[in-house]
Amino acid sequence: MFSEKETLEKVYSSLLEEHRALQTLHDDALAEKQEVQAQLRQLQKDLDGRRSEKADGQGMMRVEMEKLRGDLYVHPFLFHVWAVVSMVGTGRKAKKSCDGGGRAGQANGSVN
Repeated sequence: MFSEKETLEKVYSSLLEEHRALQTLHDDALAEKQEVQAQLRQLQKDLDGRRSEKADGQGMMRVEMEKLRGDLYVHPFLFHVWAVVSMVGTGRKAKKSCDGGGRAGQANGSVN
């Protein structure tokens, strides 16, 4: 009976040690999981920030493109005016229409 009690105590002691070791491993795994989750949240936050910056950049690019389109709309008219004014000094006749159908400064079928 004494040997049974001694054997049970040894088994109990070894089970306690194994339980402590497993508990430590479990606690370490949970801590590592929490660290990885925190890193994931930070990476997602950084990614969202980059997406936002990219979207802001694209928005600014769209605004700039619209501005340039507006400039292109105005500039053909200004070019036509410049071409007509420059023709006055040469004595050539400029087209009367400003519809963009021909090049500014082309003669109307005849050369003077």
